[in-house]
Parts: sequence; structure tokens; C-alpha cells
Amino acid sequence: MQAEEIRKNLLDIRYYYFRKKAFDKATLEVGENAIVKVVKQYNAIIVNAPPRLYDLYVSLYTQNTTQENLAEELNYSSDYIQKLHQKLMQYFQENLS
Repeated sequence: MQAEEIRKNLLDIRYYYFRKKAFDKATLEVGENAIVKVVKQYNAIIVNAPPRLYDLYVSLYTQNTTQENLAEELNYSSDYIQKLHQKLMQYFQENLS
């Protein structure tokens, strides 16, 4: 899978979790949105990731934390969080193909 498609999916996943209650309610009225399938696919992959990548995914995409806030919370540099994010992207590229 291309990096650009993964980035787009991750942004959609972040939005889904940000508005999860609305999506859950709409599922009962309209039906399940296609993003739910993507979320399940990414979640199934991330559970086998190294702990730091798992934590990064959960923090950034399911809890809607920014990289800057996460760096501060974990007492990491912003550069280190960016490097971890690059590793996360690589992890998804390797495991989604």
C-alpha cells in the first residue's frame, strides 16, 4: 500500500474516533460507514506492533493527541516522536501489502 493512502486512512481513522459516538448512532439509522472496515483492518495490524508504535497509534489516532502533546506527555523530543511516526508508517506499509 502506498504511503499517501496510509496517511489518508490514518486521517480518516482519527476523524472516525473523534466522532465515534456520532458514527455509532448513525450506524443504527443509516448503516455502517466504510471507514469502520478500515479501522478494523488497521487495528488488527497494530496489535502485533512493538509497544512504542502501538502506543503512538493509540495516542495519535484513537485518542486524537497531537505529536507535540504526546512528546511533552512522554518526555520525548518532537524529533523522536516524528521518527517513531515514520516507523509507524513503515510498519503499516510492510503489513498492509
